[in-house]
Amino acid sequence: MFTDTGPRNNKRRPHNNTQRTRIDKTFDDDARINNFQFSQLTSNMLRGASVSTNYDMSSIYSRAPMTKRVKPIRPSKTSEPTGLRTYNDIVNSGAYAEPDYQPRPIKTRTDQEKDRLAHLMAYGVDPTKVIYKQVEYSPPPREIDRFDE
Repeated sequence: MFTDTGPRNNKRRPHNNTQRTRIDKTFDDDARINNFQFSQLTSNMLRGASVSTNYDMSSIYSRAPMTKRVKPIRPSKTSEPTGLRTYNDIVNSGAYAEPDYQPRPIKTRTDQEKDRLAHLMAYGVDPTKVIYKQVEYSPPPREIDRFDE
């Protein structure tokens, strides 16, 4: 029902083509060719066709030189100044120098201030802020004497 190449036949047919393996190794070792050229060579060898020795030079490239990756070295935090000031630099700049003590001026309570506070406590109104209206009293009308009539 299934042939040699069916899905249940996982065995590959062994190729005893020593020329193919020799050419593959030669191409692998001497020159790097791209996948398209490698597939063309392989298909030509499997068909038994002649293998071309002329290749397009732009598609053949030599092995790239192996460069060792250099891991970047992180500088330690203590080896170089990081822009932070030391404690001594801060103290020398005068950051902790306190100014001389200056006491507050002492207010003396005068009699006028005491009267103002007493009025404020008694009436709830500051007498300096109260605006007094001047009331003009007109003289009372003169009473008519009974003899003047």
